[in-house]
Amino acid sequence: MLTPSTSLAGRLCLFLVLSMIAPVSAGEIEDFERSWTAKALAHQRTLDLYAPLAHATFITTHNSYNAADYSNLGSYWDPNHVYSISKQLRMGVRCMEFDVHEFFSTDGWPWEWGTELLLCHGTSDHVGCSTFDRQFTEGLAEVRDFLNRPENANEVILIYLEEHIDDAFGEAVDKLRAYFGDKIFKPVGGCQGIPMDISKADILAAGKQIMFMTDGCRNSTFNEWVFTGVGDANGFPSSNPNRFQNYPNCDPFGRDQYNREMVRFFEDRTTLTDIFGNPGAPLTPERMREMMRCGVNLPGMDELRPFDGRLQNAVWSWNNNEPNDYGSGEDCGEHIANGRFNDIPCDRMVSFACKDPDTGEWYITSGTGTWSEGNDFCNMETGGRYVFAVPVSGYENEKLKEAKIIDGSDRVWLNYSDGAVEGEWIPNALGNRNYRGKWTTSGGRDVHSENNVSVSFTLTGTEHLQFDLTASVDTYLFLVDEYGAIIADDDDGGSGYNSRLAMTLQAGRYRLVAATYHSGQAGAFTLTTNKGSFGLAP
Repeated sequence: MLTPSTSLAGRLCLFLVLSMIAPVSAGEIEDFERSWTAKALAHQRTLDLYAPLAHATFITTHNSYNAADYSNLGSYWDPNHVYSISKQLRMGVRCMEFDVHEFFSTDGWPWEWGTELLLCHGTSDHVGCSTFDRQFTEGLAEVRDFLNRPENANEVILIYLEEHIDDAFGEAVDKLRAYFGDKIFKPVGGCQGIPMDISKADILAAGKQIMFMTDGCRNSTFNEWVFTGVGDANGFPSSNPNRFQNYPNCDPFGRDQYNREMVRFFEDRTTLTDIFGNPGAPLTPERMREMMRCGVNLPGMDELRPFDGRLQNAVWSWNNNEPNDYGSGEDCGEHIANGRFNDIPCDRMVSFACKDPDTGEWYITSGTGTWSEGNDFCNMETGGRYVFAVPVSGYENEKLKEAKIIDGSDRVWLNYSDGAVEGEWIPNALGNRNYRGKWTTSGGRDVHSENNVSVSFTLTGTEHLQFDLTASVDTYLFLVDEYGAIIADDDDGGSGYNSRLAMTLQAGRYRLVAATYHSGQAGAFTLTTNKGSFGLAP
């Protein structure tokens, strides 16, 4: 974007002001991380962990790199943000935009100056770029450091690269590989959009944590590592908040597009756009609430701050200050009269929320029971058409609210529990006992191989159970605890060359590693159990 000329005095004044503001942020970020809003957003990231990406929500920032935390006399003096990339991630952002330009840099000693990949707020011809702009690798390093923290092992990040690269595509790929290596979830066959039917859980099961995408396929080397868009689209289906229509309209995108692609709305609050462009409407807290109701995947914000009303309104699930485990033993989730979630003891008598996996329609049972009877009631009253479920998006929550109104119900059970580990709320924790996956090139009998598939498993009580791994190749199955220690393994305990484990396990979190006897195998497999849950959305 074109940068207007600004006097040195003006830049200096702005720099001094920003220098005084920036240091205040550290304590605010820490306070936010301890807040109910931050915790509720974290629960929502688990709620949609197993949902198709087309139904997942990624809190998003626009021009994430252009922040006052980086402002100096030569660059970032008209920022989209106050806070750095690292701080945005700590505020719950999981989709970012990096504008990457190939431009002259004065970083380092004079003899080291030359053309580099920079994070620049400029035009496609690099007008507006500065020799003082930060290196592309500096932004990558902040994201890498965030993902490397143990507490972020189950986070998935999407980075949109608005690339203005002239020739250095190979260099860009080298930098991605150097900073993220095997953590990158990349296209299988080159120029390809991000598959919309996979989930964040699938990405994590493959040992990956980050995806990169751009607009289309301009370079085959680059697009071996960077997706061309989402689904069949080049880039994101995008619009400005001023075109957004509140629920239930949700225009300008139709429900079919919401169901098959990741939809993005973004604002631009820079002074430059305000003066020379058409900034459109801001993304206000009220619009954020409506976007969640519509199922917008990527609400792209500028000027994100801790305790921002937009972050508060991105919470569509838990009631205020819930879950609180009041009096202890509140391990099961219910949907209450105001359309929010609440935790209560699992032995209460309540109706059940059931969902048709094919249509997304909700049904409220006429019968009531304790939480553990949810599968039985949903199956019995619908002939197996509906399953005990929990909303995984704001849109699904709206549909459940409407079903409750039609039924005249105030409270219903949700298939949502922290019975295995207090505070670890698992969606669809009851009864999802089939996992279908595939090996591209299996890692053989190596429990730690990234080429084998690792699947989470949860038990809410002590049970005698059986695991079966079936495939057209010779299988090998591992059961490990949450720390990675092997509890049991099996080669041919099942029929033929299939694997089976049978044992009694206590409540807790585990992982099954679906492997093969010989490495380098390809094909589909099915993992089943008779108790507990693999956590997959119905």
